[in-house]
Amino acid sequence: MGLSIGVHLLNLLTIPALAYIYYFKRYKVTTPGLIYTGVMGVAILAFVQYGIVAGFVKIGAYFDLFFVNTVGLPIWSGFLFFVAIIVAAIYFGLKYTVAKNKPLLNTAILCFAFIVIGYSSYTQIVVRSMANPPMDENNPENAFALLSYINRDQYGDRPLFYGQYFNAKLVDQKEGDMTYGEKNGKYVPSGNKIIPVYDPKASTIFPKDVQQSGESYFCLQRMDRH
Repeated sequence: MGLSIGVHLLNLLTIPALAYIYYFKRYKVTTPGLIYTGVMGVAILAFVQYGIVAGFVKIGAYFDLFFVNTVGLPIWSGFLFFVAIIVAAIYFGLKYTVAKNKPLLNTAILCFAFIVIGYSSYTQIVVRSMANPPMDENNPENAFALLSYINRDQYGDRPLFYGQYFNAKLVDQKEGDMTYGEKNGKYVPSGNKIIPVYDPKASTIFPKDVQQSGESYFCLQRMDRH
């Protein structure tokens, strides 16, 4: 699963299924065990999606901001330093778990390592962008532009667990995190993200399912008229 992240992020959806495969092979099946495994599978999925896929790039971007603007090093220097920390942590973590005979923790670190290895294939996005191709969304030639690309900012808000209906009205907007651009080898603030605020009465859990159901309904209505 870890290596497949480099192919497509939807491969993350296999995590709950893999958690059940592990459970069925190692433990006796019980109702509480099934519930616990499902919760753990979703928790691991959330950790990988928000903690690794988005979180790593965000932390690396702020490392880069410090190294570039404060220390005076080139763009990507701080990000590479952060990557070196992760690699060192994996190495010493594996060495420690082998020395102390901790097989479960060793397996967890190995899984984490494979996820990082698979995720590292996203470096091709940066290499491609530096070649300045005709299609170059977000122009990810620095760490903050790569973060914008990973977060799919160009497609707008996409709530997964809780959010607005497809026809919810915009009632307000608020400022999000500061965004940074690049100028003369330095990061310069380019303004806060603008986050739309929708009518809370028109929000629900799993809004994508509701949106798709609504779109299907309106499509059927159009077909009936014709």
